[in-house]
This record gives sequence, structure tokens and C-alpha cells, in this order.
Amino acid sequence: MSQTIAKLLSRLQPEIDWVSAGGSPSLPDGLNDQGFISLLSVHNGLSAFKGGLRIFGTLSSLLPSIAEWNRDDLWRAEYKGLDHGLYFFGEDVFGNQFGFSAQGTVWRFLSETGDREIIGESCEEWLEKIFANPVEELGLGLLEDWLCERPKLMLSEHLCPKIPFTAKGTKETSNLYVCDRLDSMRFKGNFAYQIRDVKTGGKIDIRVA
Repeated sequence: MSQTIAKLLSRLQPEIDWVSAGGSPSLPDGLNDQGFISLLSVHNGLSAFKGGLRIFGTLSSLLPSIAEWNRDDLWRAEYKGLDHGLYFFGEDVFGNQFGFSAQGTVWRFLSETGDREIIGESCEEWLEKIFANPVEELGLGLLEDWLCERPKLMLSEHLCPKIPFTAKGTKETSNLYVCDRLDSMRFKGNFAYQIRDVKTGGKIDIRVA
């Protein structure tokens, strides 16, 4: 384990609120980021920042396994290709995904729109960026507001906007509700595909399946 990832894991430790035991993870072919492998060897799946960050491991428990979460027939089909080229290993509480590209870079996949942005050249860089500003990177301010008066979410749940943020829904607790993780992603995938060609400020006419 590199000194960098060891230091990052040490910084992550106080923020962890659920963890699955480590071990010798067997990752799919092509997923060979050494920092991520080191992370899973210590924590084979975890939740941190009061549930604001979830990292999937190689075994299903309170969180799905990486292999299960990336199944084409689970929720990814709703994005109809907007998600192609990424292998997801984590998420925030709102369902935005973190995934590796074939080149090993880490991307944020915005669940409401299917847009993506690079967030690190490796797992180490991704963790460093998360630690640099966790409130901004994970939306922790809104999560904290929600938790002030409500119980902690289960790891099978997302916080979802009643009116999508993309459709000018407010980032306030009054616009939020708790939703099953899979229902959340299926709806957002359907929504993202329908608005894929809508320009900023354009009209959205959503069809609910």
C-alpha cells in the first residue's frame, strides 16, 4: 500500500459510519487501480460522512457489490447508453455516481442528467478531491439540514428531489423525500434520457412510465 493511500485511509477512518470487512478483493478484469484495491483490502465496502458517501465492495451486504450495481438490467438500462464507458464504484446520497473509465480516470456521473465530469486521474486523486471540500463534492450541506430533524437514511435509500434540481427544484429539505435506491436511479435514468437534448432554459415535458 502506498504512503499516500495509507494517509488518505487514515483521514477517512473518523468519517466512516458503516464498513464491511476487508480482505483480498477479486475485481473484474480491467479494474486495476491499485489505490482502490488497497482501499477494498481494508474496507470492502463502506459508508462515510453520515451516509453522504457510499463505496461499494466486492460482496453484497448493506450495499450492493460492485458487480451487482453495474448490472445492465438493474438500473443502468434506463440511461440508454448515457452511462456507457464507466464502471461505478461509489455514489453520494443523491445518487450521483463515481466511476472508473477504461483508462483508469475517475468520473462523476450526474444522475439527473447523465452528464459526467472528471474528478481524478486515480482513486487517490479522487479521495484527495473529496477531502479538499466534502461539503461541495458530496452535497453534505443539504444532507446535514435533512438530518437535523430526521433520522439517518438506510444505505438502501437516496435523498431525492420532489422537483428535480435540473428542473429548477430548490435545494431545500422541503423539496426532498427518501426513496429506495433502485427506484431513485431508474427514475433519474428515465428522466436524464428524456432531457438529453433539451437546451438550458428549454421546456421539459416528462413522460412517466
